[in-house]
Amino acid sequence: MHYTPAATAHLADPQAEDLLASADAALLRGERIQPALQQLRALERGREDIPLLARIALLEGRAAAQQGKTRRALQRWLDAQALAQECGEAGLIAESWLYIGNSHREQGDASTALRLHEHALSLLASGGHARMQAMCLLALAADLVMLEAPQAARLAIHRAEHFLPALPASCLTAWHEQLAALHLALGSLAAAVSELRAALPGQERPARLATLVRLGDLALRQQQYPEALALLREAAELAGQGDSPLHQELNSLLLDALEHNHCHAEALALLQGMLASQPPRSGLRRTGRLAALELKLQLLTSELELNQLRVEAEAERQKLQLLETSAYRDALTQLPNRNYLNERLPEMLEMAATGLPLSLLLIDIDGFKAINERFDRELGDRVLVQLAGFLEASYSDTTLLARAGGEEFALVLPGVSSDIALRLAEQIRQRIAGGDWQTLQAGLSVTVSIGHAAYQAGDTMDILLLRADLALFLAKREGGNRVADGEADPA
Repeated sequence: MHYTPAATAHLADPQAEDLLASADAALLRGERIQPALQQLRALERGREDIPLLARIALLEGRAAAQQGKTRRALQRWLDAQALAQECGEAGLIAESWLYIGNSHREQGDASTALRLHEHALSLLASGGHARMQAMCLLALAADLVMLEAPQAARLAIHRAEHFLPALPASCLTAWHEQLAALHLALGSLAAAVSELRAALPGQERPARLATLVRLGDLALRQQQYPEALALLREAAELAGQGDSPLHQELNSLLLDALEHNHCHAEALALLQGMLASQPPRSGLRRTGRLAALELKLQLLTSELELNQLRVEAEAERQKLQLLETSAYRDALTQLPNRNYLNERLPEMLEMAATGLPLSLLLIDIDGFKAINERFDRELGDRVLVQLAGFLEASYSDTTLLARAGGEEFALVLPGVSSDIALRLAEQIRQRIAGGDWQTLQAGLSVTVSIGHAAYQAGDTMDILLLRADLALFLAKREGGNRVADGEADPA
């Protein structure tokens, strides 16, 4: 679901506002925003404009999310959160929590998303920020739909609609698209049709095509066959020739609409064109639509089953080579690396799904960049090696310890409850803070921040890592050298 950001912080510079608006519009069209971001950073350079930096970070997070770079997006939103806290902009703080919550929901963790979106909304309770309140309410509605609470979702939508007069024209198309998706999820077809029709005038070609196809589908479901045919013919004219999934869906729906409207000659011509576009090896017979589709399904199923067998055989071969290849070991610390963590953690989560508790600790060295700058990179490497050795010697017998990247280590604790994991995290923090680091360099001290997350039913690897990342951010935000729990409410 798309969310158009509100102008949550006033910028005195019209050029900056124009660039931000241009980048936002490009994101909604699915285009790259790197040129606009470069101009914004050049404009900000030397000014220490904290609200502008926060809004740049929010944009970069949205761009990363569109590219499927979930952890990169989360990191930029957390950076924006820290900047927003620094300048005290409630709208920017709420917007960062909004996007972080959206990321959790998109990973399937609607409960955490709901908690973060409620927190974002509470930050705006003092008034103002009408657009941001509307966005938070729509996000809450999406969370509640996933949590199967339709009445509460409808109430959130109703509250959001009160803010419609405050929305600028540039936000209306995305607004109607979001409402349409929510109404569809709630089974309110008439309301969804109304919102999709309202979105059409402001949409560009790809989005307009998708909306016409969706409207045609809804008209067919409601047995409004003449209207469905008109919508789908308009979509076909807009689509032109092609074999994308959307083209295939359009052709299938158009065929249904033609048959329901007794346009048999046109339906036959379309079906012949669909069959002719199939590769000769498919063996489709032209003795009837159903027979052709059934045969196609059988052929595709057989091919998929063969491919799956090949994939499974290859996966087994790769697992046998797992510990024999350097691709799974960090060259500096000799610990397992992120690739190994990505391989093993899902398997450990499968065990946790049977009822075995599991906790994850993300351990990050405080001020590591400053250590490299104050001394040198070689000393930074020695700190990483010594910390890795300490963790490996102390905690790796029944756990999975890996260097997750940079100065961050992951410690997976199967069979360990949250209470015990948090006590262990505090023990690790104290021992590192009290360690004799001056054997490496006079005047050197090292502390760590630790984020904790516990497995919850239905968690994927990405969801668990997102919660641990959030906890680590909270520990850093409080000054570092502390432990934070991903299940606690943010401040």
